[in-house]
This record gives sequence, C-alpha cells and structure tokens, in this order.
Amino acid sequence: MEKNNFPEDFMCPISMELMKDPVTILTGVTYDRKNIEKWFKSYNKKTCPATMQPLKTLDTTPNHTLKRLIDAWLVSQAMQNDDVMLGFNKTGRVEMLENTIIRQTEFDFSVNYDFAPMRACEEALGVLHMVLNSDDDEDELIMERLMRDDCVRSVAVILQRGSSEARFYAISIFRKMSKGDCLWKCGGYEQGVEFFKSLLETVLDEICTKTSSCALQLLIQILEASKKSRLKAIEAGAISSLVELLPDSNRSRCEKILQLIKLMCECANGRLAFTEHGLGIAAVSKKMMSRCEDLVVGGELSPDG
Repeated sequence: MEKNNFPEDFMCPISMELMKDPVTILTGVTYDRKNIEKWFKSYNKKTCPATMQPLKTLDTTPNHTLKRLIDAWLVSQAMQNDDVMLGFNKTGRVEMLENTIIRQTEFDFSVNYDFAPMRACEEALGVLHMVLNSDDDEDELIMERLMRDDCVRSVAVILQRGSSEARFYAISIFRKMSKGDCLWKCGGYEQGVEFFKSLLETVLDEICTKTSSCALQLLIQILEASKKSRLKAIEAGAISSLVELLPDSNRSRCEKILQLIKLMCECANGRLAFTEHGLGIAAVSKKMMSRCEDLVVGGELSPDG
C-alpha cells in the first residue's frame, strides 16, 4: 500500500509504510516493531530515529489503541473497495478480518469502553457478512474458520454489545453457521444465558424489524438443534418475552413464536414458565382461535369440523 493512501499517523517514520505492529519507545514516538528492532539490533543504534535523542532503555511498548485504529481503517477501506472484496479469501484477508474480530473483542469494554475496537469489529463483521453472501464456492472453507470457539465467542460479544447493524451481521453469520451440522459443536452450544438475552432483546426490537425477524429464526434453529439451549433460553426469560409478543404479532411472526414456545414446553422448566405466566394460556388460545376463524373464512376448514 502506498504511503499516500493511508493517514499519516499510521505511517512508520523509518519505512514510511503503514504500520502492522506499532510500538512506542521511550521518546514517545511510535514505529513498526520490525523496523525499530532492526534499527536497534542490526544497526546497533541507541537513539530515537525520528528525534535522534539518546535512549536510556531500548524497551518498546505495544500501542494497542493505534493498532485498533489501523485495523478499523483497513476494514473500512476493504468495505469500500470492490477489488479487495473479490480477492478476500485468496489473499488471506478473511483470516485478517477474523483475527481483527477476535483480538478486538478481547478488549475489556466493562472497564474502559473504547469506540475504536468495537468499530473495528463491526466493520470486519460487515465485510464477512458480505463475503458469506457472495455465493462464492469457498464459503464452506470460510465457515470452517469462523466456527472456531474463539471466533464464535467473539461474534457473540458483538451480538451483545454492537450496534443494530452489527447485530444483524452477527445474527446472519450465526444463521449461516447453524445450517451446518458442526456449528454449535464448536462452542455455540456453550453460549451462556446472556447470549439468549441478547437474542431476545433483538427479537423485541420494534424498530429493526429485519434484524428482529432474523433473530427469531436463529432462535428456532438453535432450539431445534439443542435441548440444552432450550433450558438456557427459558432461564433468559424467553417464555415471558415471547408470550407478550403474541397479541400484536402478524401471522408469520406468530407461527414462529408458537413454534418456539412449543419447543421450550417440551421440557418441564418450559411448561412451568408457561403456566406461571398470567397471559400464557390465554394468549396462545386466542391466537389459535383467531387462526381457526381465518381458516373457516377462507374455506380451508369446515365450521362443522
């Protein structure tokens, strides 16, 4: 990449190229690690290349903030560049995006919420979403990489903490994963209650209807495949949330909600949560009666049985 094609702050003062592993030395100047180490070791220098100040120590400190900003910028550039998109898997860029997501979600947001790492994750996830929807013959190979435990966990973090757009990307990728037999064997089934709470929050989102619909379908795919996941969904309050959605749901959405309630009621905890909900039986009965009336009016069902 030519130096004029990226922000000057991302340039190594020694090579004048984009930094891949920025580290800061005692003078406060940041360099690409390989270049400054070569300066110290190969050329036996004990000065700062930019200021020529003598250094008391040759220690280097990783500049994580700058690294996150560079990653976010690289991914945003990739999203805007069709030529880059076409060559993703062959050039190893999918691996780069995957590593960006994993590395940035390891940042402790609970202690210090930093916009840069989450933005980098969201950008990377957006690119992966586009790659996986490009009908490429190599999708299967890409999915094998994404199904690693650490990657599944990282996408789950974005589902829980990302923007509405990023949550849509995360859910879409999880749906792609869940169509394969090996999806949740590699970490998906081990997602905790918070994962299901995040999915339910997305289902309840009345503004982002497309994302909400995808989240509902993902829940069905997960609960159909795993009884253990049904218990976690119940613990996350799925029965209560879905029952309260029923009255205002259209036919398609209603059918999905009833399917989910049925799946959870196949276990004792689900039946208990359903019967203990004040509106549970009434809401389901009303929807069933309404559906029967629609069938009678449409001539699909005889009023005499």
